[in-house]
Order: sequence, then structure tokens, then C-alpha cells
Amino acid sequence: MGEIDTSLFLVFNASPTSPAWVPALARTLSAELPKAVFAGMLGAAFFMNARQRQDLLAVLITLLVAWIASRLVQHAIPLERPFALGIGTAWLHRAPTAGFPSTHASIAFAFAVGVGLRTRVLPIVGTALALACLVAWSRLCLGLHFPSQVLAGAVLGGVSAWGVHTAQQALRRYTRRISPPAHRGRQLNPGSATTPGRS
Repeated sequence: MGEIDTSLFLVFNASPTSPAWVPALARTLSAELPKAVFAGMLGAAFFMNARQRQDLLAVLITLLVAWIASRLVQHAIPLERPFALGIGTAWLHRAPTAGFPSTHASIAFAFAVGVGLRTRVLPIVGTALALACLVAWSRLCLGLHFPSQVLAGAVLGGVSAWGVHTAQQALRRYTRRISPPAHRGRQLNPGSATTPGRS
């Protein structure tokens, strides 16, 4: 890792002298926040219309795509995590697997960008982005990723969201093109029209 990357990591990484609530908050954000958001998405499905459920399904597919893409890149570019290099303090015990990109950041920003591409409600978009940033911060605070690994995850998540959204839009255009308009099947035969006054 570069000197700037390491220096930034040490700024965000909680040290043994940090207040106890800092790593505790980071653990909660890292482990529990994604579960809560996922549960909330499933619960919200009961109050959505058909179009909104399609968008929700697309966001869920986006999360899966981001997860798969992240794992593939980790296998292709097996860069180590900070604690595997003896840098900083790790607040969660885990195997020294490849850390580039951050899978948590990939999924978090795939969610945020996926939501942003499907709604213009700024409070919703802002909340989704804020949640993604909190998850990204938690991975740095806990000493599990370098900033470059988190940034790469955010970019990968955004690209995954854009790709799934583009595919969804193309599918919708194709469906509209091959589906005949509803009024075509209800057109009257000109010869069968009833003459006014005759019944």
C-alpha cells in the first residue's frame, strides 16, 4: 500500500486509546446495519405496487451482482488487509483474506446508487448514501481495509448498480415494444357498428 493510503487508514482506524464507543459503534454499523436495511427492504415490499416491487427486486439483484464482482476481483487481485501487514489495530477477528475491494463497501454503495437511480425523493437517496458511507467508515475504523480498498468497493458497487439499472431499463423497453397496446384488442370491426336508432 502507498504511504498516503496508510496515513489515511491510520487516521480513521480506532486505536487502543480511542473511546470504547467508537469501535463498538463501528461493529454495529458493520455487522448489524446491512441486516437491518435488508430486512427493511423485504418488509417494505408488502406496501409497494407492482412497479416498485420490480425496482426492489432489481436492487436486490444489484447487491448480488456487487457481491459476486467483489469476490471475483479479490481472487484476481489478492491484496492484503492492514492487519495482515501489521498496520493499525484490528477490532474484529477474521482470517487474513484478500481485502481489495471491500465487499461491504461494494454492497453498501450498490444499494445507495441502485436506490438513487430509481427514485427522485432526495431524503431517501440521501439516507441511502449516508448509510453506505457509515458502513464504509466502519470498515476503516475496525482496521479491516485500507481507504483504497473501500474506495474500490464503492466504485465497484456503483458500476454494478448502473449495469443492473441499464439492463432493467432495456428489458422494460423491449417488453413495451413486443407487447401490443391494450386498446388494439378492443377495436370494433367497422362492419359491425350498430346504426343509431336501430336496435
